[in-house]
Amino acid sequence: MLLKIIAFSCSLAMSTAAIAASSPWLADWTSDELAEALRGQESEAALSAPHLSGSSREGREIKKGQESEAMSAEALAKGEALSVPHLSAGSAQRKQTLRIIIPTGGVEQNGPALALGKHHSIIKSTAEQIAKALPNTILAPIMDYVPEGNINPPEGHMQKAGTLSLRAETFAAVLEDTVRSLKQHRFTHIYMMGDHGSSQAPQEAVAKKLSAEWEEEHIIVASLSDYYAHNWENEAIAKMGIDEKNPPAHAGLLDSAELLAANEAMTRKHPALHTKATKALGEKMLTLKAQAAIKQIQQIEGK
Repeated sequence: MLLKIIAFSCSLAMSTAAIAASSPWLADWTSDELAEALRGQESEAALSAPHLSGSSREGREIKKGQESEAMSAEALAKGEALSVPHLSAGSAQRKQTLRIIIPTGGVEQNGPALALGKHHSIIKSTAEQIAKALPNTILAPIMDYVPEGNINPPEGHMQKAGTLSLRAETFAAVLEDTVRSLKQHRFTHIYMMGDHGSSQAPQEAVAKKLSAEWEEEHIIVASLSDYYAHNWENEAIAKMGIDEKNPPAHAGLLDSAELLAANEAMTRKHPALHTKATKALGEKMLTLKAQAAIKQIQQIEGK
């Protein structure tokens, strides 16, 4: 029986190591690859039973074999095509269960210096940082249609060309169905993370509703609100001695710097581009946002 388990463990390690070389973005996987990975989390949970734990000789032998298949993030990361060992077999630090993050962006006017897809580019960059830092993290496709203001009569960003808006209840309904779909496919750790202010309340509402509904099943559904609201950016700007009255202002210092770092092609050489915004500053701010989300995930998961 033990030999069969070891053989299964080795075959699983090889298959998941191959998948680990792919992008963390869900849309880049095939259905079969995802199904195999989700089955694997259940099988590996069984392998963590006491009689196969690291305290036994057999357990140590299995873990040693698995660890040989693990890959480093540095070895897999190549340029902008981020490849991470989010399924690296046998990593001592990793949690067996796969987690998935639903990033939400936005399509909104940002003045003459920043493109409409600002939020998409920023959250793509930070989500990839998170997936690189937390093994076994998969990224759902970015949801770019979010509440941006009343449509007719237009309010908020809808008053300027290019903005696309959803009613808050529509956005919440799409989020809820997305989370339900992921739960149906056996995901048990589901997170929403938004780069836009008006996305925060609907995400919190969906998380609260579904967490209560699935409480007895121990399904985690959470909105990573610290990514947006408690990310230490303002404190960092102050410590750097940058004199800025309102760093998070729309299309202001933080938006401009972060977009320069995330996707400089989405910025324009225009007098409206914030004069204090630099790519280096943006990289620091993106890292702070990613770190805030990582810390919140670790707190939720009890790490």
